[in-house]
Amino acid sequence: MSYYEYRELSDYINYEKRQKKKKIGRIIILLVLFLLILGVFFGVRWAYRAIVNARDRARNETVEITGIKDITCVLDPEELFEKTKLIMPYLGSYNYSMPVPQLDEPVGEEFFADATFIGNSLMQGFEAYSGIENTTVLAGKGLSVETVFTKKVVGSGNGQTTVLEALKNTKHKKVYLMFGINELEWPNENKFKERYGELIDNIKKICPGDDIYIESILPIGAKRINKEKHFDNEQVAHFNALLQGLAAEKRVYYLAVDEAYKDENGNLFEDASTDGLHLKKSYVKMWVDYLKSHAITEDKKV
Repeated sequence: MSYYEYRELSDYINYEKRQKKKKIGRIIILLVLFLLILGVFFGVRWAYRAIVNARDRARNETVEITGIKDITCVLDPEELFEKTKLIMPYLGSYNYSMPVPQLDEPVGEEFFADATFIGNSLMQGFEAYSGIENTTVLAGKGLSVETVFTKKVVGSGNGQTTVLEALKNTKHKKVYLMFGINELEWPNENKFKERYGELIDNIKKICPGDDIYIESILPIGAKRINKEKHFDNEQVAHFNALLQGLAAEKRVYYLAVDEAYKDENGNLFEDASTDGLHLKKSYVKMWVDYLKSHAITEDKKV
């Protein structure tokens, strides 16, 4: 075999080797791509099944209550708070959608030294019978979330002024609100929620950084309901649900004070009031005890 023939044979052999390597390389690439596509396919299929299963579980859980009229869902606020507060630091927020939970140890009366209480005649009763000193109450008979902006019910050096004007001249770090009993007859519940929200917005502008508490509407006595018949405690419960939702929207605290005053039928305790609305002195003391045991102390804030 001559030299040139050897070279040609050698080049041919090398060429075949290179072609073989290219073929092997293509096969490896195709195999890798196939495995990747297979992995994506099964991954998507697994994720899809997981979503479908989660959806089906959710449907199965809600099927039991759908179609049942007038159902009452009993939730334990303390249990739910304990379960949700663990993740709140990671969400960067206190769980405003839940009522303020009960403290292990109630606060003292000094907690309310920098508090201002705003509301209707029920709040006037609170001022008269609570026994809390060094606190401020801005309230008026018949006051509502509509008239609170314009009705002059607070005494000042120049006569009478509105609650919001008086609030500007009051030192405080906490504001407690109680409205709703006078608004139960309003034909438009959305207006009640809207005006209550506007009140909260105004308070935030006047005193930014203050802790704001929405207190629930108290239940009504059975005799008062039977006498007047234009409102009842189902309506009170519905309005309180609106208030709890508003608290979550506005990121303020919701106090379910009504829970302390319900009898076995959901009415105000018969001996709590002479007119089915306004509380006797001993029951105002219960109100104070509730506020003491349901407060947001510094260690509860996130």
